[in-house]
Amino acid sequence: MTDRFPPREIFDFNEHNAVLDLCKKFKIETFAEIGVLYGSLANFLLSQYPFTEYFAIDNWLSGNYGLESYPQEAMDHVYNECKKNLEQYLNVEILKMSSLSASHIFQAKTIDMVFIDASHEEADVVSDIYNWSLNAIKIIAGHDYYLKPVKKAVDRMFDKVNIIDTKYQIWWKEL
Repeated sequence: MTDRFPPREIFDFNEHNAVLDLCKKFKIETFAEIGVLYGSLANFLLSQYPFTEYFAIDNWLSGNYGLESYPQEAMDHVYNECKKNLEQYLNVEILKMSSLSASHIFQAKTIDMVFIDASHEEADVVSDIYNWSLNAIKIIAGHDYYLKPVKKAVDRMFDKVNIIDTKYQIWWKEL
């Protein structure tokens, strides 16, 4: 068994609350989180807000997460922890698949808010924004705007976005 796992908490308390505030402000009923890892954001939001549906989407495949690379054994462990963290919620559906594949499952304009925090490579962020903006009704948002590839992708896709100046910067766009 590997002893190398992705960090547990990549969000801080202020970021959890910033996303919750967006959900409250825009009366979000359906939410898709792209890039879930352990499910800490999902667990927090689901414990604080009455979504009708919450989709937790991640492929949980080995590869690079930030500056580290993790083996599949570690990612399988993280996936199982995520399932345990979210099993108490009846309104959550965990989809173990790529962002692109998941985006094609939903009909256009069926999810109130999409939150992107999967791959941080510029081309992947552009793809996520493009594909998920077809499904989002009210808000498309994401994490890690402070990272150069994420910022370049977001700025390429939108003329202007709102920035919540938390530790890792959350970007969001009202549709």
